[in-house]
Amino acid sequence: MTIHSSPSMSIRTHPAVRGSEGRPGWIAVVDPTPTIDVTRRFLALHTLAGRGGDVLPPDAGAHRYLTIGGLFGEHVNGYMDANVEALSKAGLEVHRVPVDPGGSVKGNAEVVRHAVQEATADGRQAVLVGHSKGGVDAAAALSIYPELKARVRALVAIQSPFGGSPIAQDMDATPSIRPLIDGVVSRLFRGDPPSVRDLTYDAREEFLAQHPLPTDVPCLCVASSRLSPASVLARSEAYLEARYGFRSDGLVAPEDAVIPGAHVVRLADMDHAESALRGLPGFSHYFPGEVTLASVALALDAARRHGSDCPQ
Repeated sequence: MTIHSSPSMSIRTHPAVRGSEGRPGWIAVVDPTPTIDVTRRFLALHTLAGRGGDVLPPDAGAHRYLTIGGLFGEHVNGYMDANVEALSKAGLEVHRVPVDPGGSVKGNAEVVRHAVQEATADGRQAVLVGHSKGGVDAAAALSIYPELKARVRALVAIQSPFGGSPIAQDMDATPSIRPLIDGVVSRLFRGDPPSVRDLTYDAREEFLAQHPLPTDVPCLCVASSRLSPASVLARSEAYLEARYGFRSDGLVAPEDAVIPGAHVVRLADMDHAESALRGLPGFSHYFPGEVTLASVALALDAARRHGSDCPQ
């Protein structure tokens, strides 16, 4: 059958190939624990941070901050630089976790484990800030090594494909789609490293069956979508909308970026790059430094509620 993605191009699919149709949001079906929407608060904090205001709680400096990058890491200059810089300028101690951008989830989870152990050796807790696959790797570390949970104050997961990435799924199932989404996405997935297979829906279902998400750790998830020709991921956004009829941030469907029971920010106008790369005014609605500060503030609030046994 032929599915038209625009008047000028079409894609051939085979009935035996299992793509991403009907896959987004499967985690919520398995675990329907309600999430807590904190989008309005996030928007207020993002605006305040953009004006130079202090959005972090007084106890923010008591923790160490570990940033975990995703697939963008080895391909794009400046990736997560602004995120780290914003935390540092706020007076926080920040360390980048040296995960392998093309490595497997289990391999990177072990790297995260060592980083958490080192950062918390003196008794302080760590706040994990992961973008894209970085959030998946961080969550995997907490699931595989549950002894880490006492050392982690909170997890910030920005656009992390916990349920899987439709782009990874389709590229794994039908490599011929690459020309349709050529550009940024093809460079990210070139060579088909283990990280691509690990982010398919099939692989994520298998992984989470063995290592469930750490729903007992305070978490702030940022889930977003965008459909705009001004986006650097415009072609992949258009591909998923045309083929399946669902919105995405260009790599991840927002339904798949959420941990059950977590505090969640839902944005309808941010692509997968805007939260980790400095954008141009007029083309980007959000900026990585502000996104990170607002997200960390909300994650620490979730941690306080968790610690006092308040309903989240």
